[in-house]
Amino acid sequence: MKTELSRLIQGKTALTEEELAFILKCFKWVKVNKHEHLLEQGEVADQLFFIQKGCLRLYYNTEEFGIVTGFMAFEYTFLTSLVSFIAREPSTEFIEELSIRLKSA
Repeated sequence: MKTELSRLIQGKTALTEEELAFILKCFKWVKVNKHEHLLEQGEVADQLFFIQKGCLRLYYNTEEFGIVTGFMAFEYTFLTSLVSFIAREPSTEFIEELSIRLKSA
């Protein structure tokens, strides 16, 4: 994970080795199961997820439309419930691991 994450960060900004090492220490490897929720509605989002493998779905539930998928995050991208993460307020969204495997024709 650290190699892909390092490349992604270094491709976006210039950092010293010490700064990059400090940022990388903030991330830890977490293995999750298919359909496992990383964030439940009503919880405060206190993590930023970097997806090394698999897929995460951010979704919410409405009375009018039922379950609505707001975003899908794939490998080598980040995901969190942004409003909850920044404002430190309970999330209106769920984050679920999907483990989608794509096959080309």
